[in-house]
Amino acid sequence: MSRTQLIRKIHVGKRELGLDDDTYRDLVERVTGKRSAADCDVNQLTLVVDEMKARGFHVKQMGQHKGQRKGPAQLAKMRALWITAWCLRIVRDRRDSALLAFTVRQTGRPVGALHWVTPDDANKVIEALKDMCTRAGFDVPANGQEAKHHLAVWLAAELRTGGYKVPFSRADLDRMSGTDLDHANMAMRQLLGETPAQPFGGGDAS
Repeated sequence: MSRTQLIRKIHVGKRELGLDDDTYRDLVERVTGKRSAADCDVNQLTLVVDEMKARGFHVKQMGQHKGQRKGPAQLAKMRALWITAWCLRIVRDRRDSALLAFTVRQTGRPVGALHWVTPDDANKVIEALKDMCTRAGFDVPANGQEAKHHLAVWLAAELRTGGYKVPFSRADLDRMSGTDLDHANMAMRQLLGETPAQPFGGGDAS
């Protein structure tokens, strides 16, 4: 995808996610180190699009039209679990392309894009990701909001154990919406970097 197409998608994402200018620029800076998409290269712009997708932005494929396949109903859950696995440092690449490669390995079915995954195969991927999280000591709650909150408490505890300053208190996390928790989890994951994940001890954020 060209740089111009990526910038266009980013501005669509900004509008669909309801981001004001400051929040949008904070997002771009957190992901790329730059305050404006106009200053970013193609790789950095791709990371911004991926960040927006993690927040719920649905990127339409070029040439998509009515009646075109939208993907299995479980696609959003697949993506959410993939981001959870990335936050837990079980996987190193949070992008859809990495999730697609994982899906092909799990199902043995070569597909060109996630929206072509069948519902049965999507269920296989979801169960595989849940098992991976469980083996890491993280049980994924069924409720989406609860899962995001549980992950935030986990990451805050890891930061504290690792000697990092925790940017959010437990009270902060308890008050956050789902979107705010997504933002907090991304921020804490980036602070942790690629250090090995630690088993969750049930501690609270400070």
